[in-house]
Parts: sequence; C-alpha cells; structure tokens
Amino acid sequence: PGNERGVSRTINNLMKKGADVHYSPLQTVHVSGHGAQEEQKLVLALLKPKFLVPVHGEFRMLTHHANTAMSMGVSPDNIFVLDNGDCLEFKNGKARKADPVAAGMFLVDAGAIADGSSSVMRERQQLSGDGMFIVVARVSAQNGQLLGPPDVISRGFVNPQGANGLTEQSIDTVQRTLERTAGRQVTDRGELKNAIRKDLSGFLSDKTGKRPIILPLIVEV
Repeated sequence: PGNERGVSRTINNLMKKGADVHYSPLQTVHVSGHGAQEEQKLVLALLKPKFLVPVHGEFRMLTHHANTAMSMGVSPDNIFVLDNGDCLEFKNGKARKADPVAAGMFLVDAGAIADGSSSVMRERQQLSGDGMFIVVARVSAQNGQLLGPPDVISRGFVNPQGANGLTEQSIDTVQRTLERTAGRQVTDRGELKNAIRKDLSGFLSDKTGKRPIILPLIVEV
C-alpha cells in the first residue's frame, strides 16, 4: 500500500518495452513482503533469540508474531510487543520497558516544530482549497459612511474569465453591508470587518460553494 503509482508506472514502462505483464487485478498474482508464519518459525529455529521485539505490522500482527515465538520456546518475559513511543532498555543481559517518549507526526515549519492543528495550518489549508478574498473599503472616521466603491481582490479563488460578474456582485454585497452599518453609525473597525466577513462569506458560499479567507481592510478618512 502506498506505492501504487510506482507499480503502475513500472507496468506501463515494461509494456512500452514489449513485455507481457501479468498483474493484479487482471490475474491473482501477488508476492507478500511479509514472512509467513512457517518462515518466522524457521528464522526463530535458526537464530534461537533470547529476546524478541516484533516489528513491521499492525499491533495484531505483532501479537501473532509474539505468539509464534512463544510456541518456538522464546520466554514470554523476553518478548516485547511495543507501540509507538515505547522504549526498551537493555542492561546486564536483561531487557525491560523504560519510560515512553513522545512520538507521532510532527510539523516542521520555518525550522521549528509547530502544532499541526494550529490556526496557521487551518488557514493554509483553507487558502490551498478556497483561496483568498481581499476587500479594501474607505469609510468616514466620523460616522462610518462608505466613501466610494470598495475594491476587491481575489487570489486562488475563481478564474476571472469564468467569474460571471462575481466581482461586481461582491462589491455590491460589501456596499450594502457598509450602508447598513453606517445607518447605525458604526465606526469600530473590528465590527466593520466582522460584518463584511460574515455577509461576503455567506454570499460567496451560496454562489460558488467555496469559503475563501476574507481579509477586509478598512481605511478611515
């Protein structure tokens, strides 16, 4: 699992060379990369290990390997089925589980380990899927009145040739929002940004099914 592209590319290249390739699912042919139980028994009989740490497989597979080793005479006290982060310590001919360590997937961002579930990563995922919409609006610092049509700039959102008037409709949506807030004489930039973000996000979602990151910029005059 995970190497399907490489396998497919190899099959195609072989056929280009004139080879007759037999492969699944056309025929039931498959060679496992895992040793079968009898092969494991053979290795255990040849090596006669004092300790055994089953590796490479799901936990249930490791457990089956451990059971096979016990059937071949390996002491249960010397068999360790470990999970990610478990540590095994060898000292004076004995082995024991030591304190575990943190393990798992880590995100390295700008040379530092970052939290993969952070708001920064969520924003990057949103940008990669739905793009970004920037709104620049000039308003009166005294009463919040809109001073001229707002500007909208999109990146990674929709193809401008196929927008079908979406930019103009977005401008109209922002204008209606700011006209409504001006009627209440809202001048707080945070409140104005939230109102633009809410209304424009709903409009774009209804029209395109996408929810781009919306970045309102309020310029007070």
